[in-house]
Amino acid sequence: MNLQKWWTVAGLGMMVHFGVYAVLGGEYKGKLCVNVSEWIQSEFRIPNCEYIEIAKTFNPDKFDADEWIKRAKDAGVDYIVFTTKHHDGFANFKTDASDFSLWNFQGRDIVAELRDACEKYGVHLGLYYSHSLDWHEKNGGGAHLDPAISLGMSPYNDWDYPDKSDWNIEEYIHRKSLPQVVEIMTNYAPDLIWFDFGCDITPSQAKLFYETVKRIKPECMVSGRISSETDEYGDFRGFDDNAIVGNPTKDKTETIITLNESWGYKKHDDKWKNPEFVIETLIKCASVNSNLSINVGPKPDGTWTDETVEIFKALAEWNKINGEAVHNVVPVFAPISSEDYSLTRKDNDLYLCFLKSVKEIELVHILSKVKKIEVLGNKYEVKLSEEFEETTGVEVKKITCAGDTYLTVIKLSFDEDIKFSQEIIEQNNAIVLKPYEGKIISKNQERRINSQGAVLEWNNTEDYITWDFIVRESGEYKIEVRTLCLEFSKEWRGGHKAHINVNGKDYPIYEIVNDGNIIEAGEVWQQAKTNFGTVILDKVGKNTLTLKADYIKPDIYSFSPIKIVLEKI
Repeated sequence: MNLQKWWTVAGLGMMVHFGVYAVLGGEYKGKLCVNVSEWIQSEFRIPNCEYIEIAKTFNPDKFDADEWIKRAKDAGVDYIVFTTKHHDGFANFKTDASDFSLWNFQGRDIVAELRDACEKYGVHLGLYYSHSLDWHEKNGGGAHLDPAISLGMSPYNDWDYPDKSDWNIEEYIHRKSLPQVVEIMTNYAPDLIWFDFGCDITPSQAKLFYETVKRIKPECMVSGRISSETDEYGDFRGFDDNAIVGNPTKDKTETIITLNESWGYKKHDDKWKNPEFVIETLIKCASVNSNLSINVGPKPDGTWTDETVEIFKALAEWNKINGEAVHNVVPVFAPISSEDYSLTRKDNDLYLCFLKSVKEIELVHILSKVKKIEVLGNKYEVKLSEEFEETTGVEVKKITCAGDTYLTVIKLSFDEDIKFSQEIIEQNNAIVLKPYEGKIISKNQERRINSQGAVLEWNNTEDYITWDFIVRESGEYKIEVRTLCLEFSKEWRGGHKAHINVNGKDYPIYEIVNDGNIIEAGEVWQQAKTNFGTVILDKVGKNTLTLKADYIKPDIYSFSPIKIVLEKI
């Protein structure tokens, strides 16, 4: 299988942030870093002369590439992305372009060890390389970037090199960065190279890096972060750190998440995600055509934290039974009005992946007849009934389960190519309305929708979104509007005001506030919900709902709705 095709079905990846910063573990001279630990040199403005001495003590004597990759393989990992050089400029590999390397200090090439282990276990080797930022170098990138893009920390080493008058990134690129890329491609032949933080990489520079990679290994996949100024030279699209993808895409993307709140090892960071959250995220990513890459931040000796090991054990147990539901699958493009499950597809098989514990569930978008139904792992019996609703014209498939469904997978097999309805349909007493499934009306410009499904740059009160949907049974519904706070902030903030209109009737205006439930909160992206009261839907069949902003608070980022959830009372 060629690498372009492989990438479309990869499923699960493992990113590893490992370097000198692990020695500090998020602490410098008794002070704990506030931000991610791999940025500790910038946060505390540690001089290079001092950082070099710390680097000399970095000796991962318990690093075992075979153990790492076997553990990853058992968990269902199809590819790794390992940091060959992060922004501190330290190389984890044998290089002639710099003496600031593990090879120079310890005589060890752990990238070569990982390459050999990946080959042994059939895991694709991906290598991360910070091609622009390099705090070890006077001409490293980021000299004129705003620190706001990196949580207030300087992306450039202005503590050692305050005079930027003769800064020359071209010198750095041709003396160190590009030669090291050539070494990486020549000596390790990765299937994927993951460039990062190309915020000041010009299109012509991006082209140079891209063509250098392709000249040595034409099929090697190149990450989209090669440059912020152009999309031309990336082979796949990635998203912001810890941004959980919300809307399906035709082209394969990648989602990257931490297992706590830091990418590198941070000994005082105890905000670990539980294994169930990681499995849920894997399911969600597979259902929207995104590979999920989960990050590991090893301790300085090369071992993993106990929490990381436990997460990988849980992944391995789940993958052993249910892995076929998230590997080599494609998404289902249908407007599913349920948060109880996700769907993936492989040829004429559907995988119903449960995200909640339910005893009974209705599927209303599948038009084809089911040939066979089974629970992966034969955990318990499952019953299926199929009927056609005359009043709404909806094909209803009702599944009854004899056991707990949470994170369980039900496989539905069909004799024919599976057909789906593209109507938004009430199911399981709920209706979920997402911006990309509605019609966005904008007076001034075309509205963009980000990877999480949120509307961007909504700053005009004349704009609105409208949806048509099918109600199967009349009744009273509570309304919840979920919004995204697009800021580099740990705190969610609101202040906008909006209202809904249902079938021509306006409902009260509500202020967008956090009603006490932050959901899917990541390192940067905060999602919260606002109660919008209730609505009577007394019309069986087609209904129309419109969301309109009445006030856009000027000192807050744009009104960014991500979904409306209507639940029957």
